[in-house]
Formats: sequence, C-alpha cells, structure tokens
Amino acid sequence: MTRSKEAKSQTVPYQGEQLRVCWRFHHNDIVFDMDVLAGKILAMFSSFNKETLDLHELFEAGGNDPDARTAVLDRVERLVQDGLLEERGNDFYALTREGRLTIGHDH
Repeated sequence: MTRSKEAKSQTVPYQGEQLRVCWRFHHNDIVFDMDVLAGKILAMFSSFNKETLDLHELFEAGGNDPDARTAVLDRVERLVQDGLLEERGNDFYALTREGRLTIGHDH
C-alpha cells in the first residue's frame, strides 16, 4: 500500500461525546484525535517531567474555573477507564504504557 499523509475525518459519538476519527491511508490505521483537555492532561507529565502527578497538579490543565476543574476530573476518570492513566492512590496518577505512547514518550 502506498504511504500517504492524507487523512479523512468524521465526527462520531463515543461514550456520550463527539470524537473525531481520522482514517490515514498508510497501513489503514484508524487514529482517534482526543479532545484538547485530555491532551493537555497527558502532556502535563512531560511538562512537569514527573512520573506521577497529583490531582491538584492536573487541575492546572483546566485553569481556575470550577467548571473547568470538574471537566478535568471527568477527563482524568475517562483516561483511567481508557487505560491511558492509572491511579496510584491518594489522588496520584501516572501514565500507562499506552498513555506514554499516545504522547510520544515510551520510557
């Protein structure tokens, strides 16, 4: 199959939210583009250069708005369900191997 960087996308419902799905033409991969907030949460591990982060550090992804903090909590729970984060107890979270792969850090 010819490698191509072209992609087509469409929005589909996923766990009560809209998710953009991209079909890439090389290797027929299906790529899920996660929402911006989930991406910020995962990227914080690199930003802080830490293996684990507590929930209060992760709240910074949403800013000071109480509704944004609630959204961060919801996204963290979903990232745990999706296998990208794991709970470490006492409100600490760590990236799983899949989470590290998602943000391009597999160490």
